[in-house]
Amino acid sequence: MRRASVVVAASVTAAGVAGCGSNDPGACRRQANELATLLATMDHEPTMIAPGDASLVVREDLSSATMPFATVVMVTPATVSIAGRRVQMADLEDELLSAHRRVVEDAELYGRRGAPEDTTLVYLVVDEAALWGRVGQVTAAAHAAGFTRPAFVFARPPAPITKPPRSPIDDDLDRLMATEEAGNKATELARMTQGVVKTCPAMVRVFGAIASEGGGSKADTLIRGIEPALVDCNCNLDLPAFRSIMFRLLYTSQPTGALRVTLDPAQPPVAVAADTPWRVAAARLGADATVWLAAPP
Repeated sequence: MRRASVVVAASVTAAGVAGCGSNDPGACRRQANELATLLATMDHEPTMIAPGDASLVVREDLSSATMPFATVVMVTPATVSIAGRRVQMADLEDELLSAHRRVVEDAELYGRRGAPEDTTLVYLVVDEAALWGRVGQVTAAAHAAGFTRPAFVFARPPAPITKPPRSPIDDDLDRLMATEEAGNKATELARMTQGVVKTCPAMVRVFGAIASEGGGSKADTLIRGIEPALVDCNCNLDLPAFRSIMFRLLYTSQPTGALRVTLDPAQPPVAVAADTPWRVAAARLGADATVWLAAPP
């Protein structure tokens, strides 16, 4: 779940800085506030999955809370994959046991650094056409492996926004976004961002803080820093270009949310027929519920 803004931040901090300009302070404050408000109110948290990996059920009752790193299991009508690697149903529990052991090892490592991972969390990304019986099999295997508090990933309705007007740099951004290679895309975006913000020392410092930040939402931290940084350097940068870059960097067009449950085999199985599609059955789940999903024999 590494976000492009992390790579961009790491590169931007290497940029040289220059003095601030002589823009109108009142206009700068207004424009800085407008940009920060746009970025804060649009969907800007990174999605758990790439578009097209699965057709997700939409739920309107989920928030845009940041999702911490965890193992991802994808369930479609015909396949199950763990971290992008397809596995056979007969091997699923063993594969999840191996994944959980790695999580426990990481938790011990990061726990010594003061940031332990949640060893009970696994993300279940379920295609809307997958059947309840298959979902029940997957959750039972997850529970047996130690992932006792999974989070189901759903699509959320996008927040209504007015996209910012195009600037000359948008043509270059269009070409960049059409690039298939993710690494090249992140590197080039970092280079473009560096070229725009290098005349605003305060903004360079904001990106530097993002690069060194540990947990939490890097997107939120970046957004909170933009307005005061712009005011600090009196908007001494190409503001339309910066606005275009920040929108492309942070905007999430297909937002997701997670609904976490506690699995308990002592609970009666949720009364749903095994051949019920997930698009129907998912409505039976509530946040923070203690349930057992395995379909009855």
